[in-house]
Amino acid sequence: MAFARLLLLLGFVALALMGCGQKNEDTASEPNPVSGVDFLMFPNPQASLGVGDYTVLFENTTLPTNPTPYTLTVTYTDGRVETFPGNFTLTFQLVSVPIETRNAGGVTLSLNSGGATAIMGIEVTGSGSFVGLSGIVVNPSISLPRFEIDQAAYAGAYYAVVDSGAAKTTLADFKTANGFNAANCQPTNTVSVEEYEVKFRDVHDLGYGRHMCVHRNKTTGDVAVWVENFQVTAIPGQHYERVNLEALIADDRRWHVGTNAIEYSATPTSGGVKFVKFYTFNPDGTRRTFVDLDGRGAKAMPVPCITCHGGKGLPLTAAGTFPVIAAFPQADTLAHMQPLNVDTLDFWDQSPWTRPDQEASLKAINKVVLCTYPLPAASAFAEDACRTPTVGAAQWQGTTAEMVKDWYGGDGMPNAAASDSYVPTGWKDGATAPVSGDVVPAGATNLYRTVIAPYCRVCHALRGNGNFPGANDIDFMEYSKFIGSTNYEGFAVGPAGGGHYNRIKYHVFDRGNMPLALLKWDQFWASAAPTTLAAFVPGALSGGSAIQPTRPVALPGPDRMRLKTGSAVKLSGADSINAVSYRWRITSSNAANAALANPNTVRPTFTANIDGIFTVELIVNNGSMDSAPATQTLVSAAANPDPNSIRWQDIRNILQNTGGITPGTPCASCHDSGSGNFGPPVFYNDYDRNGDSLVDAADVHQFYLDIRARLNFTDVEASFLLRRPSGHHHPGGLLDGFDVNNQTTGNRVHYDTILNWIVNGAPE
Repeated sequence: MAFARLLLLLGFVALALMGCGQKNEDTASEPNPVSGVDFLMFPNPQASLGVGDYTVLFENTTLPTNPTPYTLTVTYTDGRVETFPGNFTLTFQLVSVPIETRNAGGVTLSLNSGGATAIMGIEVTGSGSFVGLSGIVVNPSISLPRFEIDQAAYAGAYYAVVDSGAAKTTLADFKTANGFNAANCQPTNTVSVEEYEVKFRDVHDLGYGRHMCVHRNKTTGDVAVWVENFQVTAIPGQHYERVNLEALIADDRRWHVGTNAIEYSATPTSGGVKFVKFYTFNPDGTRRTFVDLDGRGAKAMPVPCITCHGGKGLPLTAAGTFPVIAAFPQADTLAHMQPLNVDTLDFWDQSPWTRPDQEASLKAINKVVLCTYPLPAASAFAEDACRTPTVGAAQWQGTTAEMVKDWYGGDGMPNAAASDSYVPTGWKDGATAPVSGDVVPAGATNLYRTVIAPYCRVCHALRGNGNFPGANDIDFMEYSKFIGSTNYEGFAVGPAGGGHYNRIKYHVFDRGNMPLALLKWDQFWASAAPTTLAAFVPGALSGGSAIQPTRPVALPGPDRMRLKTGSAVKLSGADSINAVSYRWRITSSNAANAALANPNTVRPTFTANIDGIFTVELIVNNGSMDSAPATQTLVSAAANPDPNSIRWQDIRNILQNTGGITPGTPCASCHDSGSGNFGPPVFYNDYDRNGDSLVDAADVHQFYLDIRARLNFTDVEASFLLRRPSGHHHPGGLLDGFDVNNQTTGNRVHYDTILNWIVNGAPE
């Protein structure tokens, strides 16, 4: 009867949509949360350009007529379009056009040169540092993507490594390469391959009906998975509901929206080291470069996958190749396979696809997933015999393994059926947390069960590393790692330094971009979880309820302690949330000794006439209501360098020579490629970064790009290059010159130098 109801319903819908195609891209019927949020995208999306002033420079190399008209069109990824017309009257006439980015993102420059050949570049204003350059052609153009990890070239560079022989450009080829029977889940080699097949609805992730086929080669340890996804997009309000499971069970191919695939294996260049790789295919079996998993826009592979599989997204190298993270193989994004939490899945009510029918296969799949996790210590349990010992201190330690085992009764996994009652020791009320040593406060267990487990754990459990106890605090495996405590929050206090309560407020209650998947986001805000969480996060409760991420929030940026007296400096409220208008004013008592030009814009100009400490206030409005006022402290001194003059070489000098635990032990003493220290994700010494057996200017440029990848132009204060050395989640703790906790009296010279550099566009 269920099949009949489904087919009848879908038949009527199909008739109504004839001529419109099977895939409905209109998601207006689905909940539309915070505007501007990119779900399944990293919080640091690697914007091509920071907020700032840039100059477009172009020069004609021929002059067909005199004068020759030209038009420069500038299209920003925030939707603005500007045109600049003019005339070439001389050959080799250099024209400069100032432009302003008001949001971190990208830009497209198109020069209609009137038939003349020309060259064009975009420069951080006054720096001589070009962030884009065209060739010498008629009508030159430059296109810098909104996000550097969200473009076709990114996916192409990734696939070029994980499928270097182009043997898996179709689903059929993927199946053949991994020993699947083309028609079903059966392996072509039934002796050495264990095979499992399950069908369910993924209730708490993407909402799809999912047909999953898993192979593990018992001889090599290689794992391959393909998952057909079914989503009925034609029924208003039902995009994520049980109708997707019905379409799957009915094998109604109208609603087969694509197939995801995963491999755990080595590549020809990985030296035998296995890692997790991701593919996605269209319904017709062709491989995708972009995929839209939640109706919020297509994103370049592998980003939508690795965001929730524990991976890292770093921009391409100068050569356009996929980067290498520390000593890991190229294209190893440090992502991992997700276990199946059976209690969160929805199953069919008739054999052979009921939960009891599939319980044994689901457990076997979780054992296969466990096989891909590194083993931090020797184990006598059978389920660990297939795991590879960890290599190097920075490798992820697989804390998720404890959770998977607990679902089945703990070590040995004695239980046949899964049951999720798992609570880590560091979340149990009254227990002593194993890393921080804190006594877990009352209410933490409930917080874990009602917030962390259903809304945070699926992504965060696969994040972090094992560099030393506490360094993997982003895995949220204990209360102190999540919220913070006397041993975690602060500056190098305790084994790691820094909880996450301030970032939780920003991402969950202010920005509204977490939970990171749209379906999770909807479920979170439809539950009591926001209020439960807000009770533990300072500033997140209002009138007994959680504050909403739909209100305007003024964010003028971090305090700036090293401005130069008499120098004009642009401030920025671009990170403000849900803002359409801006009001700035100087609020300190010495306001008469400073000026604020264009105070009703996102980027006013501040100039101090005397040395001193100034305070500015920002209020933003979303069109109907004002935000609470937010303040920023500005310190000006004649002895300070002009913030606009800071260049990459100044930052390189801090990293290599002056910044560190003490001035005599700079950052590069640990971040050194020759030290044998496997821990840092990036090295600061000069070495051959591009593999040409030379150490030259090209390597210094790649060093610049490596550091630029640690900047966050969307949320400057969250840049790793600022947070880590200032004591937040950094194995080295608080470093010399980065003490932002003591404001003007502290030693924060390096912090402020780097901050001013980032705010000015990080010119090379």
